[in-house]
Amino acid sequence: MSRLEELSRRKGALLACAAKEREELAQICRRFRGAAKFIGFGLRLIDVLKTHPVLVTGLTALLATRRLKKVPLWALIMAKILSSIIPKPKRSS
Repeated sequence: MSRLEELSRRKGALLACAAKEREELAQICRRFRGAAKFIGFGLRLIDVLKTHPVLVTGLTALLATRRLKKVPLWALIMAKILSSIIPKPKRSS
C-alpha cells in the first residue's frame, strides 16, 4: 500500500471517529439542556420573587392557612401565571 493510500485510509478512520464523538457529545448536551432550562426558570423565578415580595407574602399566607386543598392544581396555575410574568432570557445570535 502506498503512503497516500495509507494516509487516505487513516483520514477516513479519523473522520468516522470524529463523527461518532460528535454524536456522543450531542447526546450529552441534549441531556443537560433540559436541566439547564429548569435551573434557568428557577433563577428567573427567584429574581421575580425578590422584586415582588407581595407574591411571597400571598403564597405563604395561602399555604399557612391551608386553603389550598389541591396543591398540584394550584402549583400548575401559579407556574402558568409566573411564566407569563417572568421575562424570558434574550438569546444571543
